[in-house]
Amino acid sequence: MSDVKYWVWLQLCLGTGKSFQRIVDYFGSVEELYNSNYLKRRVCPHINDKLLDSMEKTPIEKAEQIVSECRQNGWGIITFEDERYPKKLKHIFDPPAVIYVDGTLPDLDRLLTISI
Repeated sequence: MSDVKYWVWLQLCLGTGKSFQRIVDYFGSVEELYNSNYLKRRVCPHINDKLLDSMEKTPIEKAEQIVSECRQNGWGIITFEDERYPKKLKHIFDPPAVIYVDGTLPDLDRLLTISI
């Protein structure tokens, strides 16, 4: 999937526990978000100053390095738009933009899940 590096970049910008769905919907795709300029991001109602600053300071090369290291080590990267992304996980509050997998991801949609 060619947009993996953009998803990894977005996760780096967001950190953990931050919502991305409305932002990506606003721009149409994560690649369009990355390719947008400062002013376009600034007017997005879902991007605050802290996230805007993080987007400006996070180089795509850092994401490319992570993707490369994952490939070298045989680790998978599953993005939110990947068909392998667990459906149950998509419906939690602020799901991760990417999941890093070592081995095979179990079929989480068929497992009993409990959250606290």
